Amino acid sequence: MLRGSADIFLLTDHEGTILDVSQAAADVYGYPREQLIGMGAQRMRPPAHAAEQAALLDAMEPGESKHIRIPRLRADGSTFLLEGTVGCFESDGKRYFVGIGRDVTRQAQVDMQLRVAASFFERSAAAIVVGDRDKRIVSINPHLTKITGYTLADLQGQPTVVLNAGLDPAVVERARAILQTEDFWEGEVHIRRKDGTVFPARLLVCAHRGADGQVEQHVDFFTDLTRLKQAESQAEYLAIHDPVTGLPNRARL
Repeated sequence: MLRGSADIFLLTDHEGTILDVSQAAADVYGYPREQLIGMGAQRMRPPAHAAEQAALLDAMEPGESKHIRIPRLRADGSTFLLEGTVGCFESDGKRYFVGIGRDVTRQAQVDMQLRVAASFFERSAAAIVVGDRDKRIVSINPHLTKITGYTLADLQGQPTVVLNAGLDPAVVERARAILQTEDFWEGEVHIRRKDGTVFPARLLVCAHRGADGQVEQHVDFFTDLTRLKQAESQAEYLAIHDPVTGLPNRARL
């Protein structure tokens, strides 16, 4: 039954010789099943992890089983992540090991991407607003609360444009048209804080589509341009005024 299982199944003796194996294991490891029978399972251990994996088996007693999540070596030299259970049993005074698991490489990669995305969301220096397909707010990051004073409780379910202070209708229509074809729009807007004050911001809107091509989520990123605008204004002033007296200089004449 295990030979035809969708799981990776290996039976080895105490020396590591493979006695039986499922077709799924042969497919994942990249060997013909006939070649695996009689082969040393040691060949499936990445060199950097060989000693550790050997020690795991050496420490096991008959009747014991352990959960594993370990890298394994394919026939072509590439590695994959195996998760499952390895058990030890004894028959006629000899030890045998049986392992059952699955290739979770893709799952691990997705998990890592999700952790990175979550870390970026939480620690980003940009304010982030996540909206559903109807452009209603479902999530915000901590930096948005920091620079606007709004919490998720204040904004959840509200239209994503609620933060914008008096957007030009023509700009809104142009942004919507661009999002339909290019899935992102970038421009300068004014954001209204919870206390009513307004500040300039650089806004990037991204539309994320599902398998059917329909927009499932909108993500807005914006950064406060207040200091940049102040610096630009100061530079313009100094370009035409004496920095000591404040009087117009020759460039003003």
